[in-house]
Amino acid sequence: KTETMAGIIACLSSARPPKTLIIVPNRNLLTKTKKRLEERLDHEVGVIGFGKWEEDYVTIAIPQTLGHAKYKKERAELMKNCELLLLDECHHTSATTWASIATQCKAWYRIGLSGTPVDRGDGTDLKLEAQTGPFIVDITSESLVAVGKLAKPTVEMIDVKEPKLPPGLAWPDIYQLGIVSNKRFHDK
Repeated sequence: KTETMAGIIACLSSARPPKTLIIVPNRNLLTKTKKRLEERLDHEVGVIGFGKWEEDYVTIAIPQTLGHAKYKKERAELMKNCELLLLDECHHTSATTWASIATQCKAWYRIGLSGTPVDRGDGTDLKLEAQTGPFIVDITSESLVAVGKLAKPTVEMIDVKEPKLPPGLAWPDIYQLGIVSNKRFHDK
């Protein structure tokens, strides 16, 4: 999706990138998207999130920071001047904060990207269509597997009986102890 975003921004660039706002749901995606876009666009990327409000022509934002009341004036100015809105993990657009931000944005170009099925049968996909327009491309996993762009997943369920792990462990600890360093698991 980040490569697609870089391509869209590059296609719409002339003397400068379009004033772009990219909404991502969390810090991990903000950090990864910023790094990758700066490499691909050869341009600084601004950040709005986690106590920072640093705009640039291309800015990545977390909805909670962007929607915060203390940034009302900055948000209004950003939304007024935005030319391209990119919604990463756009299936979140049915959430109140995401929908409110997208509604305030005056961007002419509005594109949502998601690797998660959007139409869940509950009508929330209509909120996304209201912000971005109708779906342009819907690529299934099966079609990507068929053309060799996605590996067909193989899932194997293994009942791990040893070692006995104490209750209340965090998932990373369970994974490390129960799978990664579990000799019985690897001997099978």
